[in-house]
Amino acid sequence: MKRTKIALSLMLACVMGLSLTACSGGKLSPSKLAKAAKAVGAEEYEPEDFADEVDDIDSEKDFADYSDGIYTSGKIDDVKKALKANYIEVSTKNVKEATVFYFSDFNKKDYSAARCVAVSLTYEDKESAQDEYDEYAEDIEDEYKEVKSYYDKVSIDDGEDGYEYTINSIEDDSYVSYYGVYLDGKTMFIVWEYSSGNTDLSGMADSICEEMGIIAPSEA
Repeated sequence: MKRTKIALSLMLACVMGLSLTACSGGKLSPSKLAKAAKAVGAEEYEPEDFADEVDDIDSEKDFADYSDGIYTSGKIDDVKKALKANYIEVSTKNVKEATVFYFSDFNKKDYSAARCVAVSLTYEDKESAQDEYDEYAEDIEDEYKEVKSYYDKVSIDDGEDGYEYTINSIEDDSYVSYYGVYLDGKTMFIVWEYSSGNTDLSGMADSICEEMGIIAPSEA
């Protein structure tokens, strides 16, 4: 796992004063993710406040505070701290602008938990975006090989549908993990979700991908 602490780590905004930095078009763009986050009910935060919120999460019992999701957007100098926050940790090399989305939930009755992170990154050039995409896609392929014999259902898929993608779905009776990376020109999108215990809390990755009009990792 080169770029991500996969399975326990990993990811807005054409609104207000940040709109000038995140209005690049495209199905995977930071502005598109910001719009998707807003559509699912997430609250917009300033980048530093977003990072502080995520870094202050001490345990799964804090997850329910973010059951509607939070997001932030901006130029890389503004959102760099958010991309380095706990549970996110995404490389900022050659990135110009980004949107970051975080969601989590917790059910104290059965101690089930879920977390979802989504990130859209616009790079300085297509070569940088392609290099990063290839690293993440390799991570997904490596994880698939490592865990495919451990769970009831483990699937991987890649392809092109106006964008390049590699997605992975891991499902078991009490555990779900979805991970996907997507590429469109200079823009890369990452979405990751896991749930444990009662997996009824999962589904945010599907919601975000539906709003963005792209294939979800659960469809692998």
